[in-house]
Order: sequence, then C-alpha cells, then structure tokens
Amino acid sequence: MTSSPLVDLATAAVQRWAGLPVISAHDALAELGFAFDPALVQWSRRGEPPTEARWIGAPSRRFAGGLRLWLADDDTVELVEAMRPLADDGSAIAAPDLGSAEAAVDLDIDGTVLARGELVYAARGLAVRCDPKNRALLGLLGFAPTSLDDYLARLRPAPERVRPLHFGGEY
Repeated sequence: MTSSPLVDLATAAVQRWAGLPVISAHDALAELGFAFDPALVQWSRRGEPPTEARWIGAPSRRFAGGLRLWLADDDTVELVEAMRPLADDGSAIAAPDLGSAEAAVDLDIDGTVLARGELVYAARGLAVRCDPKNRALLGLLGFAPTSLDDYLARLRPAPERVRPLHFGGEY
C-alpha cells in the first residue's frame, strides 16, 4: 500500500493529517486494496439531527472494528470512520498528540458517555476519539476540512446501540 491521506488514516498515522481529499468510493477502496461492491453498501445515521446515510465497510489491520467509508449521493467519500485500534501486539494505542482541539465533545459508545471523549480538529478534517482518563485511542474520523458546526450537524456518526442477542424467553 502506498502512502496517501487515506492510507495514513487507516494506519493511524495522522500527525500530518490535513484533510480527506475528494475521492470516489471505488478509488478509496482500491487504495486500501479492496474492490467496490455496491451490494455491500449499508445504511446508518449521522449528523444532528440524525439523518440516514450510506456507508461501505473495509477491513483493517490496525482497526479491529474496521473502516466505514461514509458516502455522499455521488459515491464520493465524505467521512472515513476507523474504529477500535490495536497495536501490533494487541495492546491499546495512545491517542496522537495533535495540540489543542477546536472542541472536545461528549462521546457516546453504546450508551456509555465519555465526557469530552471526542477531540475535534474540524479545520484539519479530523476527530480523535479517546478515553479522557488514560488517552487510549478509540477511533479516528477523517473528513475534508470544515467548520465545527458542519462536522457536528452533517458528518458526525450518530451513536448506535448494540442490541443483545435474544434466544427466546424473557430477558
């Protein structure tokens, strides 16, 4: 894999991140070594108030939760969400020190709220999700540079709830 902003994000090398370039889903997946299959596009919600949006997933060596490439109507990638990073030995990775964030917003992970757990560098097109107590990196979100208000209103993925498996009977 050659180095590019997308590859840098996918490997958590964001020290010099300056924003997601305009790129189609097809080209983005090709950069990551995968083919675009429209049948794999899924729907979720993002923004505030939350609206339906399409995304396609890609596996990742660095992020156990993989990557979500959130798509615009023309199939360009508007946001890359990288979830649950791990070091090569399986341990936690420290959040990168990128200086002062424009904002620190609460992060809701499956109903658990981490106060100020998402550091937003909107002018750089980056949000860093981390545990505010120990600075363990929880995820990265890369997008084109924008305003904080635009990121929160239009791009930021809405919290999802993991529903427990139900095998019958009461729970």
